[in-house]
Amino acid sequence: MSGPFEIITDDAGFQALVARLASEPRYAIDTEFHREKTYYPHVAVVQIADSRGTCVIDALEVDLSPLREVLEGPGLAVMHAAKQDLEVLDRACQAVPHALFDTQLAAGFVGYTTPSLSVLLDGELGVQVGKADRLTDWLKRPLTDAQLSYGRRRRAPVGPARPALSPARAAWPHGMGLGGLRGTPQ
Repeated sequence: MSGPFEIITDDAGFQALVARLASEPRYAIDTEFHREKTYYPHVAVVQIADSRGTCVIDALEVDLSPLREVLEGPGLAVMHAAKQDLEVLDRACQAVPHALFDTQLAAGFVGYTTPSLSVLLDGELGVQVGKADRLTDWLKRPLTDAQLSYGRRRRAPVGPARPALSPARAAWPHGMGLGGLRGTPQ
């Protein structure tokens, strides 16, 4: 899940992405949203990476409802700490992924005690993404270069992290007690 980086700010570009994703067996997806001063989260940005590249979708400019086709399709959605993203996607698209691999849950099964995305990517892939723009104002436009870079760095490596945390590796080791848990991979 590397390759070109694209910013999508119109419905035509988003429709093309949806058509492309329909044939992908796996894609990584993440949302950036604000909950402050609203009862429901307000989605601002959706980041998607697949085998052909990474896209940052401006959810303030694009109708996200066509994403429902992808979410309900056969492709595997790879997400990290998916709970809040699932709520956001359900509100925006009236759908959640049919097939989901949550890297945070998988990381717990292979022994990470603090499976943040940055810890996981660094430990499994040697990729450092940082958290500098995690709490930025995603509703402010135009998006800054730093925000776009953050979106790309966070999504692009998540797809490769999934094989590193494959179901075979994520199976709970027989006889492993709590003493076997670790904060970083061994």
